[in-house]
Amino acid sequence: MRKTLLAALVSGLLLACGAGRDTHAEGPSAPEVRAELADSNDPNELARWLLAELLSEGGDPKQAERARKRLDAVGGGGMMAALARGLDDTFHGRLDRAPDHFLEAVAAARRSERPEAPLVAWFAAEQASKLRHGAPGLRKRWGAFVEKALRDPGAIGWRARAELVDLWQQWAWSDARAGVVDRAAALHGCAESVRIAGPFGRNTPRSSTQHFPAERPGPWPARFTGEPRASVHEVEREGCFVSVSEESPEGVYYAETYFELERPTEVLIAVQSAYAIWVDDHLVLERDIRTFGSWPRFGTRVRLGAGRHRLLARLGDSRTSVRLMHPDGRPLGVRTSDDPSAPYVLARPEVLPGANVLDAYLVDGTVRDPGDDVIRFLAALLAQVESQPDAANVLLEPLLVRPERATGPVLAAAALFSRADPVYSDTQRRDLVRELEERAVARDPRLWEPRLLLAMQRGAQRGLVEAVGELERLAREFPAVPGILRELLDVYTELGWGPERARVALELARRFPEDPAALEPALDVLEASGRTAEADALVERIQRLDPDREIRLSRALARRDYEQALAELERLAARRPERKDIAARIT
Repeated sequence: MRKTLLAALVSGLLLACGAGRDTHAEGPSAPEVRAELADSNDPNELARWLLAELLSEGGDPKQAERARKRLDAVGGGGMMAALARGLDDTFHGRLDRAPDHFLEAVAAARRSERPEAPLVAWFAAEQASKLRHGAPGLRKRWGAFVEKALRDPGAIGWRARAELVDLWQQWAWSDARAGVVDRAAALHGCAESVRIAGPFGRNTPRSSTQHFPAERPGPWPARFTGEPRASVHEVEREGCFVSVSEESPEGVYYAETYFELERPTEVLIAVQSAYAIWVDDHLVLERDIRTFGSWPRFGTRVRLGAGRHRLLARLGDSRTSVRLMHPDGRPLGVRTSDDPSAPYVLARPEVLPGANVLDAYLVDGTVRDPGDDVIRFLAALLAQVESQPDAANVLLEPLLVRPERATGPVLAAAALFSRADPVYSDTQRRDLVRELEERAVARDPRLWEPRLLLAMQRGAQRGLVEAVGELERLAREFPAVPGILRELLDVYTELGWGPERARVALELARRFPEDPAALEPALDVLEASGRTAEADALVERIQRLDPDREIRLSRALARRDYEQALAELERLAARRPERKDIAARIT
């Protein structure tokens, strides 16, 4: 079986369960792009060259270095130039620089007329948010732009704007502003008044497409005939999310809200964990977890007339968020109601195309090839973000037709997707991932992530001591990657090597002064060595970065200083009134 699987890999036959694809068009190889553009002085053409060396068949890591030097020497460029720099920095461990380039790509996409702008912007915004802690001063450089883009998103699309809202929220928390969660919910367009009924069925794959009484037109009854477990529940709201107040059994749930429009309006609707959405008793979105590539259809875009409208969603959970937006992601700004007694519009909504970025590439259980290596790669990575590794593998497949000519970043991405692809058994998955990571490193030795994963795998197989040397080398070679030092810290902790652990904890805090998770391990070291004043200063720095962290509380409890612990709980409760767990701990 292993030989069969690896032979399939070498042949480029990375297929998901039952998935199909249209015939892919072969684009230019990296050597062809190199021959055409290597002497250019246009930054956008040089970006095409760099992206080809990173992603296209025949790409060469040494030529990628050469292309990057030329691109930086010329300077400037548009959306794809910023994307190329961001990808190159991410692949090769310059994580302190990558977020700036990704936000440059978002800024360029905002003004772009290119059809791929929402795809690039979503990917770039997601990466910038994920890597934000490793780039000191990022907020000072980009805070004003993020707020401007939230007001006027331009062409970035609603998914990129949502990522920017999350980034804004993280920065606002660091300011200890009041009402951050509610403000973020308003920026997302979240409905405030939502009813939830359930559970129905058992939330099996069959139940996810089954019809239950809550779907019938009109107000819900207090109890549902034939569904003894189902009822309308009391709910509680925390920011964007609404959930059943009491402990809720597994099953299918329904969320319902009403909203009123003064005039005909295009509305973008997104409901977390929704299997299906109805507007005015007409189905406008359905997702079947058994259908390949259907889950990224998160949003639906409809044209609605003036009047009161009913929104209903079938859910896989008793917790959800309901977002009502303009097509560009700005909040619709309408009041919502959970009162089912008033009449609502019964006309059929017009369902419009273009709600979801990945709709262009995942169509009716089939991958539609975009015909461009960069778009293939970004679409695959975003399918992975949407928890669709099987779709990600099929989207990436044209870049792996001849694995011996595939680039290191493509092979590393295939390893990432295969790690969670349900098409493989555990044994197949382990062998395939190792094969891909080894090929990636052989192709491009400057890739930090597959080297880290292989080192940890060897340590798990041969003993953690075997991993120490390689992890120390990686930490020196890639000083801007916090994940390497974190793994090294965990290894030393498990081995019980106290002095080595202390050294790494202090180094982690020194290298990443704006990452609360990187600062925390140094606290124990400072306190254990009697450096109390330094520990106190570090606590204050962490609290400034993340005022919701409970470090002061934990330290007070450890000292049995219950008066200080109570004061800290009261501070947290005042800051986060929606957190009922904090109030419960006070009482």
